[in-house]
Amino acid sequence: MSIYSGLFILFIGFCTATGAPKTVQEAHENAIKVSKLYNPRQVDGEGDLVNTAPPQWATDFIISEAFPYHAKLTEIYFDASDSIEEVQQAARHREPVNIEMERFYKEAEFEQVTGYRHGAYNKSTAEKLMPNIAIYTYTPIKLNQEDANIHVINLIGNGFDTPKQPDFQYFLDGKNRKPSPEKLVELKARIEMMYRYAFECAKRKDLTKIQWGGVGDGNFAACSEEGVDLKPEIRELNNAAKEKLKEEYPGIEVLEGWNDKPFFNVPTAFFEDPKPNLETTLYINAWDPWSLVGNGHEGDNSLDGKYGRISAMAWLSWYMTNPFLNDENYVAVKEQAQEALSEATASGCCARMKRKA
Repeated sequence: MSIYSGLFILFIGFCTATGAPKTVQEAHENAIKVSKLYNPRQVDGEGDLVNTAPPQWATDFIISEAFPYHAKLTEIYFDASDSIEEVQQAARHREPVNIEMERFYKEAEFEQVTGYRHGAYNKSTAEKLMPNIAIYTYTPIKLNQEDANIHVINLIGNGFDTPKQPDFQYFLDGKNRKPSPEKLVELKARIEMMYRYAFECAKRKDLTKIQWGGVGDGNFAACSEEGVDLKPEIRELNNAAKEKLKEEYPGIEVLEGWNDKPFFNVPTAFFEDPKPNLETTLYINAWDPWSLVGNGHEGDNSLDGKYGRISAMAWLSWYMTNPFLNDENYVAVKEQAQEALSEATASGCCARMKRKA
């Protein structure tokens, strides 16, 4: 049996067990049901309670004529060495909102709708983490009266913001402030593969640019209560991955910063001058190992929340609201062999020489 035949059988079995939608109408009904289960929260612990659900227009989008086209383009990237069954669980068992391990949704009612209460990352242990995956979507975005379509890959950083995080327990052995040399090697490989998903995605989609973003190197990398601050280490590992992958994928330009800023300012930069080339650029969202894409949306000031509040990615990326997800949407990614790297580098050099000529 091939890897994809096995994947298809698992998919059919999973759909039967959990009532995954077979039609767009069923997907729309699921989105309506789950939207009602999001709990409001204060943003950064201040001010009024804010709705955390995806925008209403994103739910309406599911029954639009454009939805099937966008939904069929969604892809799930995973490390080829990981268990496909665990990869599927990590992609499908997502929570509406999980911020610093606080869950802002009606858990019991959510379980009645989906067949599970908490995300599959809960199956991680101190000895073994669940797979790190990424999800690509071609999503509409809306801000005020303007709209557009963008290519986004949602990458999952490693969570060190609370000792409750499986990553904290695994890489810090639940008590250390820094990873051991052995765990640091594992962390480096995990981060490199995470960014490799982005480069592979750009290559598959014929996108020539990646708008770079640091994933997991901000608030996710520190826990002041435990005296943990891995921001310098994560940024160093992120940059090392970037430089290595730039060599491996010479045909892809990495954009660092935008419009005289050291970062791309989501969401306003999509609509301000100078206008970015949305059809040739892959944007990186810093996602979460637990939640649906977008996490707390308007009630979440992280990059994930800022993407979520202007997009339809929560519903495009989830099997309960995208009936077009099947075995063909899973993309296994391998570490590039040295031989292939040499060939790619040589090809890139030849291409540059031809352009100069």
